[in-house]
Amino acid sequence: MRRTNRSLIFGLMFGITIIAAAIFVEIDGMSAKVFLHPVGITAVFGGILSTALISAPAHHLWRMLQRTWYVIRFPRNNFLPNLREALQVSIGLNKDSQFLEIHGPKIQNAMLRDGVALISMGYKTEDIRRLLDIKKDQNEAALGECAVFYYGLAKMGPAFGLLGTLIGLIIMLYYHMSAGNMDKIASSMGIALTATLYGVGIANLVLSPLADYLQYNSEHCAMQDSMVIEAVVQIKERRHPVYLLQALKSYMPREDYPEVDRIMQTELLGKEGLGNKKGDSGRSAA
Repeated sequence: MRRTNRSLIFGLMFGITIIAAAIFVEIDGMSAKVFLHPVGITAVFGGILSTALISAPAHHLWRMLQRTWYVIRFPRNNFLPNLREALQVSIGLNKDSQFLEIHGPKIQNAMLRDGVALISMGYKTEDIRRLLDIKKDQNEAALGECAVFYYGLAKMGPAFGLLGTLIGLIIMLYYHMSAGNMDKIASSMGIALTATLYGVGIANLVLSPLADYLQYNSEHCAMQDSMVIEAVVQIKERRHPVYLLQALKSYMPREDYPEVDRIMQTELLGKEGLGNKKGDSGRSAA
C-alpha cells in the first residue's frame, strides 16, 4: 500500500505559496522579475550543487536521493501495519506448519521477510537476532547519513546567498557608484539581496525541514525494526499470537493501544491472516 507523505508535500507547497503571495502583495502590481535574478540563482543553486558533488561521490549522492524519495513515498511513522502483518504470520504458522514456506515471500515488511527466511533456513534465535540487529543499524545509519547531508547543505544555502550578494555589491560599487546614478544603485542593491533571499529560503524551507524529516524517520525506523525483530524472535520460539501481540504492544505509542486491541479482536477471531489479506500490511524500507 502506497503511503506517500502528503503533509510534507503540502507543507512545501504551502510555504512557497505563502512567500509568493507576500511578494505579490508587497510589489503592488509591479513586475516580480527582480526576484528572478540570474546571479543569485547561479550563486546559490550552483554553489549548493557543487558542495554536494565535492562532499560525496556521485553514485553515493544518487543513493541518498533514492533513500529520500523512498522515505517520502513510504514514511516510517505507523507501527500498526507492521504489527498486523507480524500477527498474521504468527496466526498462520499456528494453523499450518508450512505457512512460512508458502507465504513467506509474500510478506511486505523487508525486515520481517528476512527474519522469516532465516527461520525457514533453521538459524538459531541468537543468530537471527544478531543478523537482524546489524540490518537495523544499517537502516538507521543510512537515513541518519541522509539527514546529516541535508543539514550540511542547509548551512551552505545562506553562505552562498551572501556570496551572490557580495558579487552584486562589488559590481554596484565599481560601476554605478562612480556614475552617481542613485536609481541604478538602489536597483542593483535590491537585486543583490535576492541571492540572500534564495539562500535563506532554500535552507529554511526545503533543506533543513527535509533533514529533520529524515532524522525523524531514522528514529522511528529503528524503533519499528526493533519491534519486528522481537516479532521474529517470538515467531521463532512459536509463542502464542496473544503473547506476541502483548510483547509488540510495548513498542507502540500509547495512542495506538485501542487500535492494537481492535486488531487483536479482528485477527484472532477467525481471519486467515496473511494469505487472505492484500495490501493491508504496508510496505516498509529495507
